[in-house]
Amino acid sequence: MRERSSIRALPGLLLLMVLVPLDQTALTPALPEIAGDLGGLQLMPMVVTAYVVAVTAALPVYGVLGDRFGRKRMLLIALAMFVLGALACALATSFPLFVAARVMQGIGGGGLMVGAQAALGEIVSPRERGRYLGLFGVAYVVPAVVGPLVGGLLVDAASWRWIFAIHVPLGVIAFILLIVTLRLPRSPEHPRVTFARTVSVLRRRGVLVPILLSFTVGFALLGTISYVPSFARIGLGMTAVEAGFVVTALMGGAILTMTISGGLIAKTGRYRRYPIAGTAVVAAGALVLGLLGRELGVAGLLGVLFVIGLGVGMVMQVVMLAAQNAADPADIGIVTSSVLFLRQIGATVGVALVGALITRIFVELAPPQVRDVASITPESIATLPTELRELVEAAFAAAVPQAILTVAPLLVASIVLAFLLPALPLRTHTESVTSLKELA
Repeated sequence: MRERSSIRALPGLLLLMVLVPLDQTALTPALPEIAGDLGGLQLMPMVVTAYVVAVTAALPVYGVLGDRFGRKRMLLIALAMFVLGALACALATSFPLFVAARVMQGIGGGGLMVGAQAALGEIVSPRERGRYLGLFGVAYVVPAVVGPLVGGLLVDAASWRWIFAIHVPLGVIAFILLIVTLRLPRSPEHPRVTFARTVSVLRRRGVLVPILLSFTVGFALLGTISYVPSFARIGLGMTAVEAGFVVTALMGGAILTMTISGGLIAKTGRYRRYPIAGTAVVAAGALVLGLLGRELGVAGLLGVLFVIGLGVGMVMQVVMLAAQNAADPADIGIVTSSVLFLRQIGATVGVALVGALITRIFVELAPPQVRDVASITPESIATLPTELRELVEAAFAAAVPQAILTVAPLLVASIVLAFLLPALPLRTHTESVTSLKELA
């Protein structure tokens, strides 16, 4: 009965996991239209920054509040804020109102990220959760891939406002599903969350190591793949559509190993080997990409990205499982939000640092007359004289791999951290029947 109840709740939780990445990626192709309509072209980066900052700030707050006042209640509040923020974005008549609505939506989005993962941790035991890792991966990966396509189609066919309007019916459906199907185990008491308690939880090696792994992998991975489409378009001459879908090779590899490793984890109860293998594969793939760069060609780039994806699939969801398994179920919100928070911080810092490195290297390599990076776009490069264009393309094609090599040592640190991950027995229950402190 408990397993059937858990399965009934999965559609609503998976829909929540789809909403956040779909919102982030579908917005990307619409940014120029939004800024142009609302009169804020010079403030366009604020659209992304406001949302990311709001999500990041909300993650630990919802984790603590969910542990204290109940997961389902906070999840419904976060969903309501996300939907109302999306509706306000669709109806915004000025740029300040739009940015404020994005902040509201981001606060809700942070709650959805924590709440969905933590609720899954409460209804599915760590041992059984392995069977669903592939499904969870699809729920995150597919929106990340199709989001830009959906956003582009809506902008071309109707208006950018429909990107936000579609969140309203999806959110209402998710709200109803959660109310009807989500039945979380009742705890006899809601422990007061204090700073000392939080520190005590996060100091356990079984929790701390997965959190640090989330930071290092998020830093190196997102900092690397964020610039791969630009590298493919400028360095390898791919079209905008082809470059946009090149990351699907990575996503395909990740889904494959998430599904395979998840099934093996559920069968054997062993998970430590997968982050070790995964971090090594990611590091090897990034090293090949950094050393060969443009020499890979299109087929080689796709192959390397697929290999990196194989490694990612053995790390990203498994470290969440390991962290939740190492903590008492009463502290699952603290642990879940910490993993997501450090992953988000790592990704943000990684994208910024790798971008800065690419800019610096490009300025050093590019011809003097085109060193104004702010004016460099694929369209502007295409208008340059043939000889100059080839020099610019070569400079950018060299800058991206060199920047990737610069962050490669952090991936080596990820391998070391993976070896430090303790091999704790995976729980076969979700309720807090015993303290796990002595295990970690």
